[in-house]
Amino acid sequence: MPDENGPTDASAAGAAAAPPPPAPALATASRPVASLRLPPFSMEETELWLSQVECALGVAGITDDLTRYQVLVVNLPTEVAIQVRDVISSPSPSYTALTTALRDRLAQSRASRLEALLRHQQLGDQRPSELLRRMQGELAMAGVAPADNGLLRTLYKQRLPQSARAALSLLPEDIPLADLASAADRFMEANAAAAPAPSVCTVQQPQLPVPNQSALDQLTASVAALTAAVGQMRTDMEAMRHDRRHHRGRSNSRQFRTRSPSAQRSRQQSQLCYFHQRFGAAARKCAEPCSWTPAQQGNGQA
Repeated sequence: MPDENGPTDASAAGAAAAPPPPAPALATASRPVASLRLPPFSMEETELWLSQVECALGVAGITDDLTRYQVLVVNLPTEVAIQVRDVISSPSPSYTALTTALRDRLAQSRASRLEALLRHQQLGDQRPSELLRRMQGELAMAGVAPADNGLLRTLYKQRLPQSARAALSLLPEDIPLADLASAADRFMEANAAAAPAPSVCTVQQPQLPVPNQSALDQLTASVAALTAAVGQMRTDMEAMRHDRRHHRGRSNSRQFRTRSPSAQRSRQQSQLCYFHQRFGAAARKCAEPCSWTPAQQGNGQA
């Protein structure tokens, strides 16, 4: 009679002889490092790219620092690797040192580029929010994503007045950049409204003394007397001119009547030639023209 426990024992023996199930394979064995695909490097978003690398290495189960360092190095573009050449060439490779160098140096390069792009963007007479939109538009035209990051925030606040920067420093550090610009608008408007209006100096006109009635009467009388004196002087001067003209006319008439015979003789002599004017009747010569007549010769005029 077969043993009822025979098959059971055989099954137990077979089960004991079966090999144990294989342990879960490591990710590095099932997915080689060489086949690990990282997202394309972004010069403008270095911090975001490094975060994506961290996630990819975690999914692949790569925890060894040297392996992580090697994966990062082979995925760097040449122009980026040049900027961290000294770290890559270090005899002590370190994933942490490499990521730190990438953050610092590419941030400086990005800051210099953004500063060069936004150098001509200044506040001027526009609102702070308008300045922010212009800066973001400038970056978008240059192919730079206008992300709300600390670098753009710093460049934006540098272009605000000192008083506005001091007021905005009281706001939370994580306030969105758009809200920061709106707060700057309100501060600038309030500051402009509170500014004192330019003072206007009122020029006080000197108070002239009001003369009394007696002084006015005396002044009026003096003006009237002066006017009368000037009128009398004009009358006297006209009379003197009239008398002088009349006296001169009478003197001229007397002189004309007194001097007319001699003037006549002068005119007659002017018509004689030189010899008769010089010697008269004793002249032995005569030159034309000459008005000497024989009658004058007989009279013996000289």
